[in-house]
Order: sequence, then C-alpha cells, then structure tokens
Amino acid sequence: MPETERERVTITVLCWIRKPGSEARCCLPPGHHGDHHHWYGGGHWPRRAGETQAS
Repeated sequence: MPETERERVTITVLCWIRKPGSEARCCLPPGHHGDHHHWYGGGHWPRRAGETQAS
C-alpha cells in the first residue's frame, strides 16, 4: 500500500508538569493559577516552588 500524507492534528499547549511519583502530567493551560490537574485519573497536586515547564 502506498504511503499517503496524513492530516496534521493541532494540540493546544498544556502545562505538562509531571505529578511527583507518577507519569500523569498537568492538562491545564500553561501559566494557570492554583493546583495542577490531570483530567483522566491523575487527580490534582500542588504547585512546587521553582518548578519549570521542563520538570
């Protein structure tokens, strides 16, 4: 079967900070206020002092 071009999917930017001790990542917009939150079973967790997008 010949390879075809796939449609591009645009994913909105997310905070994506990882929950400590878990693979869950924050699904809120970057720069949000308050706790981090993962909508699909990851729960919520507090912001940590000094964390960055790359943490």
